Amino acid sequence: MALFIHSLLIVLIMKSHVELQVGGSRNQRTVSCDVDTSSKVDELRLIVENYLVILDDEVRNTQDLVKELQFAVSTNQETATAEQEKTRQLVSGLQVAASTNQERGTSEHEDTRRMVSELQVAVATNQERATSEQEETRRRVGELQVAVSTNQETAIAEQEETRRRVGELQVAVSTNQETVIAEQEETRRMVSELQVTVSTSQEKVSAELRNTTLQLKETRRQLGVMERQMVELLESVSALKAVTTIDCSDILARGEACSGVYVVKPDCGRTFNVYCDMETDGGGWTVFQRRQDGSVDFYLDFANYSLGFGNLEGEFWLGNDYLHRLTAQGEYELRVDLSSLDGRTGYAVYDSFRIANVSDHYRLTLGSYSGTAGDSLAFQRNRPFSTKDRNTNDWSGFNCAERYHGAWWYYGCYHSNLNGRYFTWTVYDRRGIIWNDFPAPDDRSSLKTTEMKIRRICVRT
Repeated sequence: MALFIHSLLIVLIMKSHVELQVGGSRNQRTVSCDVDTSSKVDELRLIVENYLVILDDEVRNTQDLVKELQFAVSTNQETATAEQEKTRQLVSGLQVAASTNQERGTSEHEDTRRMVSELQVAVATNQERATSEQEETRRRVGELQVAVSTNQETAIAEQEETRRRVGELQVAVSTNQETVIAEQEETRRMVSELQVTVSTSQEKVSAELRNTTLQLKETRRQLGVMERQMVELLESVSALKAVTTIDCSDILARGEACSGVYVVKPDCGRTFNVYCDMETDGGGWTVFQRRQDGSVDFYLDFANYSLGFGNLEGEFWLGNDYLHRLTAQGEYELRVDLSSLDGRTGYAVYDSFRIANVSDHYRLTLGSYSGTAGDSLAFQRNRPFSTKDRNTNDWSGFNCAERYHGAWWYYGCYHSNLNGRYFTWTVYDRRGIIWNDFPAPDDRSSLKTTEMKIRRICVRT
C-alpha cells in the first residue's frame, strides 16, 4: 500500500513539472499566466504534504502488523517447541513400552517352550499308559471269550432242562383243563340253583319292603298328627302363661331367674318375644335396645323402628309399637347401662318412662334422673321420635336423624344419640353412639356398649 502511494506521488510530481515547463515556454504570454503557475505549484505542494502524511500512517500500520506477525511467529515457535517436547516424551515412552513388550514376549516364549516340553513328556507318558491299558484290555477280552464259550454250553444244557419241564407242564395243564371243565359245569349247576333261590328271596323281600313302606307312611302320618298336637299344646301353654305375663317383672315373679328370651302379652294384642335381664339391680328388666359390636345396622327408617329389628340375643331394637304396648300397662322406670372403649362403665336411671302411640310419633315421657353416667336424656324429654325418612323435629331446619346417622327423640339436635353409627375405635364423632356426660363431659367419644331396659313399678288402673 505504501509503495502504491509513493508511485502515485511521483506521477503527480512529474505531471506538475511538465506543466511548469509548458508554462515556462509561454513566458511571453501575459502576466496572468505566471499567477496561475504559482497557484498550481502551491496546490501541488499541498497534495504532496497530504500524501506524505497518509504514507506515514501506512508505514506505522505496516510496522504494527510486522510486530504482531513477529509475536505470532514467536508464540508458534514456543508452541511447536512444547509439542516437539511432548512428542519426544511420547516416543521415549513408546520405546520403553516396546522394550518391555519385547522382554515379556521373550519370557512368554520361554514359558511356551517349557509348556510344550511338558506336554511332550505327558504325551509320551499317556502313550505308555495307553499301550499298557490296551494289553490289559486284550487280556480281559480273551477271558470274556472263554467265559462266553462256557456260558453258551451252560445255556444249552439249561435250554434242554427247560424243554423237559415245559413238556411236563403241558401234560399237567391238559389234566387241569379237564378238571376245570368238570368244576365249571358243577359251578354252573350251582349258580342256576342260586338264581332260583335268589328270585324267590327277592319276591319275599319286595313284599316285606312294601309292607314296611306302608307302615312307615302310617307312622309318619301319626307323627305329623302328634307334632301338630304338640305345637298346639305348646301354643296353648304359652298362651296360658302369657295371659298373666305382662313383662319380665311377671316372669321374674313366677320364679324364672335366668336371663334370656321369653314370651309376653302386655294387653289383649298378640304375644311377642322379649329379652329379660334377671341379673341387673334385682332383675325383672325388659330390654328394648342393645348395642355391642356393630353387627346390626341401626340407620333404618320409621317402619323398621316401629316393628323392631335385630337379634334379641345380640344387637336389636324391640320396636316402638311393642314399647308403647308395654309402657301403656303401668308405671315403668328406665335404666341405661353404658360402657366406653377404654373400659369405663356407667348407668342412668329415670323413675318414670313412657312412649306414646304412633299417632303421636312415639313421644317420650321421662321422669327424674339418678345414676353415674350423667343426665343426657332429659334434653329429649317430650320430643317425638325421628328417623331418616320422617323428620318430626320442628326446632331445627334440617333432619337430625339424617345428619347424625341415627334415630332418636331429637330436639335440635341431641344430648344423647344411642342409635348412632357404631365405631370400633375411640373417636369423637357426633354421628356416633353418644351420651354427652359419659365417659366424661369433656370426653364425648363414641361408646362401645349400650343397653336400654324398663321395669314395671306398678300396674296402671
